[in-house]
Amino acid sequence: MKINTPIFVFTLWFHLTVFSQTDPIIDTLFMNSFEVFNQQRLSNGMYRDAKLFSGADYHPISISNTGMGLISLCIADSMGWIDNAPELVINTLETVNGHTTGFTPDRTSNGFFRHFLNTSSGLQEWNSEYSTIDTGILIAGALFCKNYFQNDAISNLVNELWNSIDFQAAIANSSTGKIYLSMNSNGTGISNSITSPYSEYMIVAWLAKNSSNDSNSPGNLLWKNYYKSTSTLPIKTYKNHSLLSDSYSSYLPSFTHQFNYYLCHYFSTNTEYKNYFKNAQLADKAWWSDVTENSYEWGLGAGNSVTATYNYHADAINNNPDTIVSPHIIAGYIPINPESKNDLINIWNNNKGKYVLPTNPQKSILWRYSKSYENWKPNGVIGIDYSSMLFGIASLDEYLGKDFFSDNNNFFSSENPNTSDNPGSLDEPCQQIHLPGGWFTYSSYVQAENRDAEIVMNSIDDQLLILKDNMGNAYLTEWGFNGIGELDFRQGYQIKTNAPDILEICGLQMHPEEHEILIEAGWNSISYLKDVPTSVEEVMQDLTDNENLIILKDYEGMAYFPDLNFNGIGNMQPGQGYKLKSNTTGTINYPADDQANRPLTYEPVIALKDMAPFPIGMSVQAKNIITKNKYSRALTKDFNSLSAEYEMKMDPIYKGPNQYDFSGGDAIVSFAKENGFRVFGHALVWHAAIPNWLNNFDGTDQEFENLIETYIKATVTHFAQEKTIINGEEVSVVAGWDVVNEAFTNQAENAVFRQRMGEDYVAKCFTWAREADPNVKLFYNDYNLEFDFNKVNQVTNMIDDFRANGIPIDGVGLQTHINISYPPIATFQNCLDLLLEKDVLIHFSEIDMTVNRGEDITELTYERALEQEKRYKEIVDLYFSVPADKRFGITVWGLRDTESWLLDFYNNPNEYPLLFDENFNHKIAHRGFIEGLHQED
Repeated sequence: MKINTPIFVFTLWFHLTVFSQTDPIIDTLFMNSFEVFNQQRLSNGMYRDAKLFSGADYHPISISNTGMGLISLCIADSMGWIDNAPELVINTLETVNGHTTGFTPDRTSNGFFRHFLNTSSGLQEWNSEYSTIDTGILIAGALFCKNYFQNDAISNLVNELWNSIDFQAAIANSSTGKIYLSMNSNGTGISNSITSPYSEYMIVAWLAKNSSNDSNSPGNLLWKNYYKSTSTLPIKTYKNHSLLSDSYSSYLPSFTHQFNYYLCHYFSTNTEYKNYFKNAQLADKAWWSDVTENSYEWGLGAGNSVTATYNYHADAINNNPDTIVSPHIIAGYIPINPESKNDLINIWNNNKGKYVLPTNPQKSILWRYSKSYENWKPNGVIGIDYSSMLFGIASLDEYLGKDFFSDNNNFFSSENPNTSDNPGSLDEPCQQIHLPGGWFTYSSYVQAENRDAEIVMNSIDDQLLILKDNMGNAYLTEWGFNGIGELDFRQGYQIKTNAPDILEICGLQMHPEEHEILIEAGWNSISYLKDVPTSVEEVMQDLTDNENLIILKDYEGMAYFPDLNFNGIGNMQPGQGYKLKSNTTGTINYPADDQANRPLTYEPVIALKDMAPFPIGMSVQAKNIITKNKYSRALTKDFNSLSAEYEMKMDPIYKGPNQYDFSGGDAIVSFAKENGFRVFGHALVWHAAIPNWLNNFDGTDQEFENLIETYIKATVTHFAQEKTIINGEEVSVVAGWDVVNEAFTNQAENAVFRQRMGEDYVAKCFTWAREADPNVKLFYNDYNLEFDFNKVNQVTNMIDDFRANGIPIDGVGLQTHINISYPPIATFQNCLDLLLEKDVLIHFSEIDMTVNRGEDITELTYERALEQEKRYKEIVDLYFSVPADKRFGITVWGLRDTESWLLDFYNNPNEYPLLFDENFNHKIAHRGFIEGLHQED
């Protein structure tokens, strides 16, 4: 054991000349916030739970506050306030590792610490638990120091601490996202002490994920199932702000999000999580707007309380019994709201929540105060809770900036390995290569660990007919013959499949600039090693400069002739191989991928309809398919079902009693029949599409009802007449109808249909539609069925009532107007399951996806486009949970972003919800849709 002989002394340099362009109040708050941790520090390097404003300190060591204390030393060192920070960090790490004589931290057999420890011995204090989150915050602070100081002695001690803790043991159930809060001394979790995602335990999940190189470890599986995307986490809305929570019925204190921001690199750099962090700040302020007239007073955090048990409470939205303002929470949101510092200044100037530190009456801080109990003053400041004051102010650009945290909490980057065995991000690079069916030339920028052709092609064996290399050697699955042997990532391969499919290759991603490709005189089959498109001219420049290149061809036979200055290929595409003819030998050196300028579009080789085992629909207006050739070409390539966006609603059709204009709908049906589409009628009855003459009809209620019956029967009968042949059977081109749209809304409650036809008007409409056409599928259609359980229950109750009374209904349309982060997939799945229990057809009937609800971008970014791609894949994945015989199809509500109804609905021209951009280019969201369709039933 090492003896800790020196007692380190803090030296604070209070030179305001250190700061430039700063506010003196914030300067004072910043330095005095560090002084809080300075005064909580013990001679053995550990940190007390709290500092009293008067009287003798009695609080024990807090393991989590010791982690925060370590980060405070990084801040103080960076600001130049102390000159012995590395020695102080080493002092702390020696003690937590058990190298200080007389001090043995109380830990489980697999490394987890007690929440509170005796200041002298390290034994249990306050009957505290072995805590996973407190241990996690300690190790986060240690890893932060390792990144910041880059000091060998510190690194060795941090590695020792990291390797002594088994964070996998903290995972209670990777399938449900459960994490143990507390552990037994033998290292097993306590079964009645478990938390669900989402909470500050995301830090524990992050550490567990990165503590194992096994992709099937509990930590990696839990992360993949829950935290990798916010779509699987509970979301609760407050005043239009979507908030992450651990349940759908309550809100979390703001410190939850702040701890994750400062200590979990994924949270602080992932766009989804950063958006929710911003929402949490806005919701916090929104709650306080109903409580106080002073806009600068807010902050829902944890710490000393007036009336709560043990005088400690974690305040949250709708759960702040003493209306306590937490200035440290205001500071903690500075990274996404720098103007929060002005609220701190106002609190200071109004002499609210100001407390004097015991060492010097000139040193004051801001801490919690109550709006309900104005005379209440706590007698201490709790370090773990107060940490966000120090961290938030440090994030100001005039001090260290927010990158100080995202840089130094990047514990597991490959450039800065965190331990000797370098656990890191374990998501193995995979490339999904889209095969169109028939002949194709493919290549990959990923080298599989096992390069044997039979192994690499295993996932598409059912579709694969032949694979050929540059020399004509073949792999034939049907004959079990492998004349190729191992695949070479530098080579393009000809492949023939029975049908469209996706070949996934996982392994090591090749950096294109590091692997030159040798070219022989004559024909070559070459790989394209980049993961972004690049112009042929740029890639082939070395060969054309030497006049070696004769011709380059893609799988469709399109060619690039440099001598003729003709480029029929355009950009070379990831996943595609190319045939090249050269005069002489030479080399190709691909330029490095441009990470800063990733493409928002791609060129697909598979159509959506060719991959899907169910219809893929698009909403259309007749004017587009009649007048726009590009529109029609895009439509016929990818889709095989059409929904009338406008022309088959009541308003444009029903011109008066026995007066109908079916021309718009007829144009859609005619186009569909000519091009092999089915048509879905939308919608017979909708309160927002009533002709004025009918809405103002002054006849009797019975006469009104007769008009509706006549209209429904006439319309359904008319469109049932146009027939087509499918699978040798004559059927109507119009395969289904939304009979009633959005009946369970306030607008529908007050609309003329319910007022004049009675509560059973929906049932009457379905009955009349069936009488008009016994074969057409009849649907009820509505929005928010993806997450609104109340509305889902209304629909399922309606279905039960229909069936009990012999009313026909075949299916339910879920409009699926969603956001890139809401609703969570788990919520959507639960709602979907309730509908599936009713044995109905399921139609995702109007899918689109907003990406800019916060209006924080003015053009689509690659990061946002990538989120949208992943989200479309998730939604299509989800549709496969519907039994095959219940899948009516997925319909996208609009072709191009610029034509979406959402731009006007949200009054936001910078919204990008669809699969095509304004120039009919396929966005990478389309690629996500394709990959979601790659399923096995």
